[in-house]
Amino acid sequence: MDVIKVDGIIDRPMFDYLIGALDDSEATGSVVVIQLNTLGTLGVPERDLVERVACAQVPVIVWVGPAGSHAQGTGAVMVASSALASVSPGSGVGPASPLDLRQGAVSWTQGSGTGCSVAVVPGGDAESTSQQAIDAGVTDELRPGEPAPSTVIELLRQVDGRTVQTDSGPVVLHTAVTASAEQGPGVDLRYHDLGPWRRVLHAVSSPTAIYVLLVLAFAGFAFELTQPGFGFAGTCGVVALGLAAYGTFAVTPSWLGLGLLLIGFVLLILDVQLHRLGVLTALGVVAFGAGSFMMYNDVADSIAVPAPVIIVTLVLTVLYYGFGLTVAQQAHQRIATTQQGLVGLTGEARGDLNPEGGVHVKGTIWRARAVGEPIPSGARVRVRGVDGMLLRVEPEPADDDEDAQTPEFPPD
Repeated sequence: MDVIKVDGIIDRPMFDYLIGALDDSEATGSVVVIQLNTLGTLGVPERDLVERVACAQVPVIVWVGPAGSHAQGTGAVMVASSALASVSPGSGVGPASPLDLRQGAVSWTQGSGTGCSVAVVPGGDAESTSQQAIDAGVTDELRPGEPAPSTVIELLRQVDGRTVQTDSGPVVLHTAVTASAEQGPGVDLRYHDLGPWRRVLHAVSSPTAIYVLLVLAFAGFAFELTQPGFGFAGTCGVVALGLAAYGTFAVTPSWLGLGLLLIGFVLLILDVQLHRLGVLTALGVVAFGAGSFMMYNDVADSIAVPAPVIIVTLVLTVLYYGFGLTVAQQAHQRIATTQQGLVGLTGEARGDLNPEGGVHVKGTIWRARAVGEPIPSGARVRVRGVDGMLLRVEPEPADDDEDAQTPEFPPD
């Protein structure tokens, strides 16, 4: 028996995993238990999924569990269309509308076009409990007088010996789990899950994850533009942008909303490069805010980017681009100007430079590196260049009577 765990929205990674697992089960002739907890599908062909469950060549049992699980939208239709179904105590099934959380398909039409039975879930906006689902004929009462199973093992005990219909004909289930060899061979259970890589793809295939990844990616790129070279922030930005790109492929956004969001980022970054807080920043904030609300305004409320998240992100974006990076750029410019003004000045080594140490130049202790031979403590030095926050110095001859604070400029 194959136990296929489906926990979360059925997006493209979850859809591919579920279809692949069903294919493997058919190839090995295994009975399937789908352990289901989902709010529905997102951007995948829901009819193909339900027909795959209803028309399987092997028995497919759908169990909504453990306690606290849900089977809504397409998940509810999967429950009703399976060979056998059960809802654990404390879980619920329905409503079946909308089928897709993109709010595209909102109802199900009877019939599949394949000859197998695709059920229709009774209408209504409320979720049905385990007993209500049995009363409505959506799920089965496995053992009269016994509560619905609360674990997979209990489910297998209750369905043992039942006959179910599959697309290839009736099948008698032999699903008893034994504790010892004396009780019989029992069943061979194989548990399936997404795996680490598909789990990552599943995690980033949601509107909120895509939005946050895009914000972090451009924040990393903007930071790198204020630094000499490409470092950790930029690398993280590339990774975040790659994951966000996959997410937009799996959950297509409003292209107008995405375009406005990207234009907002470009305008904000451009104003950072200009070292100011002006018109471009204001336009960037407006475009960023509009794009944030428009990117996924057509999805169900249960998966939409929450308005408080967008508002907080907008405020942080203004502070980050409009003040944090701009002020950092201005401070970096002032430091660079000050450092370049040190070239040609003389000072005193405050410790051995072998090759690095401290030097006193123009009333301040600077970190310095000796050019050539080591320089002893107390020796006079002359600044020959600046590398970031590091001065390059060389020994100043002892008979040089030039004023220690007079700059020396090399010839053109």
